[in-house]
Amino acid sequence: MGGAQVGIIRLRLRHGKRHPRRWLRRRDFGPMQWRAVADNPFMARPSIRTIAILVCLLPVTLTGCGASAQRAHRADTDAKVGYASFYAHRFHGRATAYGETYDENALTAAHRFLPLGTRVRVTNLANGRSVVLRINDRGPWAKNRLIDVSYAAAQELRFVRQGLARVRVEVVAQAD
Repeated sequence: MGGAQVGIIRLRLRHGKRHPRRWLRRRDFGPMQWRAVADNPFMARPSIRTIAILVCLLPVTLTGCGASAQRAHRADTDAKVGYASFYAHRFHGRATAYGETYDENALTAAHRFLPLGTRVRVTNLANGRSVVLRINDRGPWAKNRLIDVSYAAAQELRFVRQGLARVRVEVVAQAD
C-alpha cells in the first residue's frame, strides 16, 4: 500500500472483539494488527452459513423466474387495452426496426415488445372498428401509449382527427 491513507473505517481486533475505539482513522494502525470490517455487510467476506443459504435459495429463485417468464409469455398473447396513436407523415419513407421502408398507406404498427412480424387485431373501443396489422417497428416511446399504427390503419379505425384512441390489441398470429 502506498502512502498513509486517511479514511474512517470500523475496526475489530483479530480475534473478533471490537476495539474500545471502534472508529479509527486508517493511518492510526498497522496492517498486521487490525482487520477492517466493512460497514456494508455485502462487502464483508461471506460466512459458510451465508453461502449455504444462497445455495439453497438459488434453485427456488430460478424456478420462480421460469414461472414468471411463462406468465409473461401468456400475457403477451392476451388482449391488452391502452391508447393508440398514429405515425406522423414525416416518417413516410424512413427505415423501420424490421429493416423495411415505412409506408403510411400500409397496415402496419409499432409495438414495444411484441416480436417483429407478429399480426395483431386492433379494435377502437369508441366505435368498435377493428383492423389486423403487422408489427414492423419498435415504439411508441410516449409513456401512456400501447401501440403506434400507420396512417392508413388510423383511417380505418377512424381516429385520425382525434390523434389518440383507446384500443384493444389482440395477437392474431405469432411471427414466423
